[in-house]
Amino acid sequence: MRILPLLLALNSLGPWAISAQGTSPVRPPRWILSYAGGAGSLQYSVDDFVRLIAAVDSTGRPKTWLSTGIVFAVLKTRSGNHFATWAGTPFASGADWEAYASEMFKPGGVLQRLDSATALVGGALGESRLLQVVMVTLYPEAKAESISVFGSTYRFTNSEAQARASAAYVDTIAARFDSSHFANLQLRGFYWLHEEIHGQEEQVVPAVAKAVHAKGKQFFWVPFYTGWGVESWKQWGFDEAWLQPNYFFNLKVAESRLDSSVDRARRLGMGIELEFDGRAYSNPSYYDRLDAYLRVLGQAPDLQSRGVLVYEGGGGLVSLSRSRVKRDQGLYQRFVAAFATDHEHARSSEK
Repeated sequence: MRILPLLLALNSLGPWAISAQGTSPVRPPRWILSYAGGAGSLQYSVDDFVRLIAAVDSTGRPKTWLSTGIVFAVLKTRSGNHFATWAGTPFASGADWEAYASEMFKPGGVLQRLDSATALVGGALGESRLLQVVMVTLYPEAKAESISVFGSTYRFTNSEAQARASAAYVDTIAARFDSSHFANLQLRGFYWLHEEIHGQEEQVVPAVAKAVHAKGKQFFWVPFYTGWGVESWKQWGFDEAWLQPNYFFNLKVAESRLDSSVDRARRLGMGIELEFDGRAYSNPSYYDRLDAYLRVLGQAPDLQSRGVLVYEGGGGLVSLSRSRVKRDQGLYQRFVAAFATDHEHARSSEK
């Protein structure tokens, strides 16, 4: 029996990353949201990715695994068209989605650099892993009327046409991932970009979920705190969802928002998103807000075991890991101790 296919099959059964060497599952699941391949994001070098998937020392050397996998998101093209269609026109075209896919899969592209980073971390730690990857799905904006992508045109006269466009995108991305034969990456599933669900989307999303599940993959969602449809997230066909507290970004929002987010996520069977960006260490007004997330997360072991997603503003964590400012280094160590997949190792390396 071939060992690697067996490990891949076992890994698809649950939310834990499995070591490529066949060691025990890594708990709890930890995900980083990466804005790669679009405007306003890092180019994500191999070293950038190392710092998203591993906790590093002051020289940049990996000390322990940090995350289970990467969830890829994209908001707009480099020319300014919107993948996140809630931002309005100009909407991304089918050609934009094809260009995004090409940037992710091309030789030396985003996924190949992540594959190389995973190999480097595994080599440094003496423990190879199959890093989990979640790819963003195309959101078919009905106001665009139609989209031509991957050789077919879809006219959005009804929700069925929108769903078929997304399903075709899922099929194409899954096929490209399989044909790329990444040595250290496994495609776990797809992420629905829109952060609330209502209206026509109530028919689109369940159909897309069926397409994702038909590929043997999982469907993920990250709604904002007051988004439509949060209470019904399982009804839409999602396998896992993380609630956005939306506390870090608005100084007028009280810290009690984090407590209510934990209570709501717990009641709905959701995970929680940990949010910050570069202001966590560059702006004194925001510095303590990341610590508040870490404190609340530390008091909710059930949500830790359910899985945590980190929004780091497209490079906030990378920059924090490189900072030589003592206060920033302390914040980074507190983040690692709260978030790393190997908690015992992370806390011992902090001392």
